[in-house]
Amino acid sequence: MRMERNGAGNNMTKLEFFKEHMKGRILDVGCSSGKLHEALYVDGMYGLDLNPSKIKKNFHIGNAQNMPFEDSFFDTVIASELIEHLESPRKFIKECKRILKSDGILLIATPNVDSFYNTITGKYHHEWHKHLFDMNSITIMLKEEGFRITFMKIAEFDEMQTYIRNKTLFKIRAIICKMLPESLREDMLIVCKKAV
Repeated sequence: MRMERNGAGNNMTKLEFFKEHMKGRILDVGCSSGKLHEALYVDGMYGLDLNPSKIKKNFHIGNAQNMPFEDSFFDTVIASELIEHLESPRKFIKECKRILKSDGILLIATPNVDSFYNTITGKYHHEWHKHLFDMNSITIMLKEEGFRITFMKIAEFDEMQTYIRNKTLFKIRAIICKMLPESLREDMLIVCKKAV
């Protein structure tokens, strides 16, 4: 596994991360608001969500834990700020393994429960978050479900991560995050492949 440390890739945004790693036929799971999906969209990209709002092309209504797609259909599955909301992240990971081609990749962005922000505020612990992960727990889950991590980075908080209600507070939070060591930053960005 390649773990990105301080250096050239240190300020990678979530959008840059997904664009750099996605390939082929792509499924964006949990794309309800459409903001990231719209920014990433390429011809033929699919979307899946229980509650569509803005997505129109190739959109399917469905559950991430029981996806309505054939086996080995996608080259890339994107799960941005999704797995922490699911009743069973493991069922989702199994479904990704099923619908991905043998050389397919799963791209995950999820909050780092060990982040400085969460440690001092506890704000990740709320009714919408069913499961929170740190680097170790997500690595173990992915390995147990038949994936190997090829790249992991803990990134700075960025506007693509959530709905921003208070722009000034966001700017302060972003500045603080830039000064923190990577292990205390907010968003884990993970590339995994099916283990052979």
